[in-house]
Parts: sequence; structure tokens; C-alpha cells
Amino acid sequence: FFVSRDEAKLVLQANGAMQEPGIGDSCRVCDTYLQMAMDWVRDGSAEDDHGMRMFGITLSDGAIIATRHGPASWDLTKVSSRYLFDGSVNLVGAGDSFRAGMIAYIAAHQDAWRDGTLNTAEAAQTGALFASLYVNAPLANRYAYIPGFKDALHVVRDGATFETLPDLLEGLELAHALETDVAQD
Repeated sequence: FFVSRDEAKLVLQANGAMQEPGIGDSCRVCDTYLQMAMDWVRDGSAEDDHGMRMFGITLSDGAIIATRHGPASWDLTKVSSRYLFDGSVNLVGAGDSFRAGMIAYIAAHQDAWRDGTLNTAEAAQTGALFASLYVNAPLANRYAYIPGFKDALHVVRDGATFETLPDLLEGLELAHALETDVAQD
């Protein structure tokens, strides 16, 4: 379950936690939200040990993930996106496309999800890749650059950081999508 930093603020506001000193600080919002989510699971609000085991907050440069590995064991991971470019704008839909990438990754790795061995950093990079491709695509077709999952996973596992959209599209073997868009302008 992932929320944006702003959505985390709304959850904290609704639960009265926004009254705490210093809560406006972005790091404090993230820490407070994730602690509240982990406490909710730890205190038995979650139905059983097979319930939700991943919470996260999407940030403009990546995500912070809390992963449960048992009733009282959590790992926190900060993942920085390798797919940010100068001029990228945080548009409506970036968080949704991030979650779509995460869900696609989990769906392809269901056994690892079930047994608690899911590579959360790889899952988050897949989400970051989908978000970057979505927000950098032409407005008329926001899905133009979203690749098939195998192509996305290949780029994620390659570990490269992409400095420009054309470099990323070339890495995805989708450079023709960019050329077609430019030719139409």
C-alpha cells in the first residue's frame, strides 16, 4: 500500500497526528506515517500474519518502503529513482503509474511476495520507471512509452541511471516512439 507524501499528510491530519510539533517537515511526515502504519499492523489491526506487509511513501525522487518480515520485524528501504530527468514535472498520475509498476512487479513475483523474499528495491525501481515514462510521455498518449514488463524488468535489473528520456527509451528499445512523437510535432 503506497501513498504520496501529501496523501500521508492527509492520513496524519485525519488521525490527529498533524498537531505534533515539526510534523510539517517532509522527513517527519514520512517517519510518522510509516510508524503509524507499522503500529497498526503490529497492534493486531491487521487480520493475520498474511495481511498487508508493505507500506510506502512515494517521493519526487523515489520512495521509502516499510516491509514486514514477521509480527515485529520491519525493514525500511529508501529507493532513489534512476529515471529522473531535468524538466520532468510531477503530474497527476505519477503516483498511480508508480503503483502500477509495483503491482506489475508483485504480480510477476507472486511466490516471492508470498514467502517474504520480494526484492522491494527492484519493485520500487519498476514503479519509478513506470512513473517516469508516464509523466514524460506526450499528453495525448500517456501510455506511449510504457513497455512490456519483461523489457521494463531488463532495464531495472541493468542498474543503469538514465540522464535523458531518449537514453531511457533507447534502453527500452522504444526510441522509435520518441521519434514518431517528435515527427508529428
